[in-house]
Amino acid sequence: MDYATQADMVIRFGELEIIQITDRDRLGAIDSTVLAQALADATAYADGFLGKVYQLPLRGCAQPGMGGVVTYTPPPVLTRIVCDLARYYLFTNGDKDHEAVRRYKQAITELTSIGDGDTQLSCPLGGTPGDALHADAMQAQGVDYCFAPRQMSDDNLRGFA
Repeated sequence: MDYATQADMVIRFGELEIIQITDRDRLGAIDSTVLAQALADATAYADGFLGKVYQLPLRGCAQPGMGGVVTYTPPPVLTRIVCDLARYYLFTNGDKDHEAVRRYKQAITELTSIGDGDTQLSCPLGGTPGDALHADAMQAQGVDYCFAPRQMSDDNLRGFA
């Protein structure tokens, strides 16, 4: 599943900016190949964090459509995070105070929180975006109990007042 697309990048940052950061040949248009590579890199990076808590690939959020057809889309927060990462990867300005750098750092913080299990991905219409790893591990294993032999009995407690 692609977490973000060229259209997502244009919606978030505007076509002019996407042209500026991808058009290496100065053709005045978005270089789809360059952008697709940045999005793929950002997706792979995000999967490194997500794979600690979710089975990959993510199933996605269920979106009911016309005629009862259900499609699956990435969680909106994940789309934003991947767009921010891809934008940073394409960013060549070098200004450490630029918005792209700040958003990249925030994206890393959010991915770390998800990977550590402190934050969960959510779907706007309910449900979950994928299967949690810990849930499957718990279902696949039985629970072992080990008890020490009983140390107290009625006989050895007699006489205590």
